Amino acid sequence: MAGAMVLALASCTKDKLTKDFTASDIQQKGNAKMRFIHVAPDLPGISVRFNDNSVVGDSIRYTEKSGYTDVVVGSSESNFMLDMIPILDSLASGDEPSFYTPNETGLITSYKQANYMLQVGKTYTCFIVDTVKERPVLTLSYAGFSRIVTDNFVTPGADSLKARFYNASHTAGMVDVTFTNNSTGVVTNISNVAFLQTPTYNTLTSGDYNIEVKKVGATMATANNVNLEAGKAYTFMLRGIMNSSGNTELGIDFVTNDN
Repeated sequence: MAGAMVLALASCTKDKLTKDFTASDIQQKGNAKMRFIHVAPDLPGISVRFNDNSVVGDSIRYTEKSGYTDVVVGSSESNFMLDMIPILDSLASGDEPSFYTPNETGLITSYKQANYMLQVGKTYTCFIVDTVKERPVLTLSYAGFSRIVTDNFVTPGADSLKARFYNASHTAGMVDVTFTNNSTGVVTNISNVAFLQTPTYNTLTSGDYNIEVKKVGATMATANNVNLEAGKAYTFMLRGIMNSSGNTELGIDFVTNDN
């Protein structure tokens, strides 16, 4: 059976991309780079296609990330199409193909944007997120969508690095984050980080770090003894569901950014 069984267009959410150009700017030709991070606990595996070509293999699942893939940047008339399609993982013996488990059918997001909104030579991360608080049953509408942020950074100075934090948990609300350097004891605070707030880089020194996410002073998630290297840039993210357990409990992940 085919890995992806897609019904009619279900929910098409058009999000704002990072606007590096306006419509009046001179158009460029070349490539940008984009990667995809699945931080939507209520979604199954996602097939990501760019102009109808797969960019992450068969699928990317919750907590997984892809590598960077080239995105062609051209004229404003040469729109790119970025589709993310939930896939049907399996079908019990005797079941009809028309019966899907929750959230495993339909196009969750489709970007049909002019390429001038991405800049040649820059790198981007596309977060696959959701805002569903209760799982719908056999629904053709699903509030899954995506956000794209720019990864590029100013090269850090000697013994310095860049770190930023992205709140991808729709149940967490506003959170505070602390980065504690276990070697020096220096604490860096990032306060009042809202869901999907565009992250900005903070300058830290290299070393092993403990990272804590707090809400009204209470610790919600931790990542301990994370080694951060000089000269690099990192994106940390909160994903999961409050008061959940197992795979969907609140957790902190991180990735290294390309320039």
